[in-house]
Amino acid sequence: MFILSLTGINKPSEEEKQRVLDEYMRNAAVAYPMHFAEGAAHKNNNSNSSASSSSSSVAAPARSWDDVSPQDKTSARRLGVGDVFEAVFKKLLNTSYNKDNKTERHHIVPQKAGYYNLRASQEVLEKVGIAVTGFSANAQPNLVVLSYGSHKFLHNDFYGSYVNLNIPVTVPGIGVTPMYGPVAARLAIMATSLRFIDTLLQKYL
Repeated sequence: MFILSLTGINKPSEEEKQRVLDEYMRNAAVAYPMHFAEGAAHKNNNSNSSASSSSSSVAAPARSWDDVSPQDKTSARRLGVGDVFEAVFKKLLNTSYNKDNKTERHHIVPQKAGYYNLRASQEVLEKVGIAVTGFSANAQPNLVVLSYGSHKFLHNDFYGSYVNLNIPVTVPGIGVTPMYGPVAARLAIMATSLRFIDTLLQKYL
């Protein structure tokens, strides 16, 4: 686990935010290598696939959850988003929402938290100056761009549990005496995981 070298920072300047976030992301890549390794591997796979339209690594359109490879299911589970991926996949399977190139900005900690008992997670972000609503500069750490189809069905009970697990109210620097660095770094890790399952959904659907 990594420790912030600065204490008592609740609402730092933009320069300080970036410096602290960069420091935490470097440490996070060491502390949580799976999140970054899985995302990088899929990014490389996508680049290789797009470079050759005849690549055999491009999945045929899935007809059921059974068509998703065990490796991809395991990768999603290891990132803590296995249940979220399965729930969204099954919702999207028989729709046309994932068939276009539309994207939307997703609030990692949702704007409407009542349905999933996420008010405590919202309060953590608010205490360090990260907005949980809107699309202002202060909201940027809490935003990730996802495909329209993924975003449409992402808000479910599994996702609510995922947010609560990743913004725990008992962890120092996050839920206890929250500071910008740890909270922003945790959101960045969550964004990596969400982009990863979005990539999987595009791959199969």
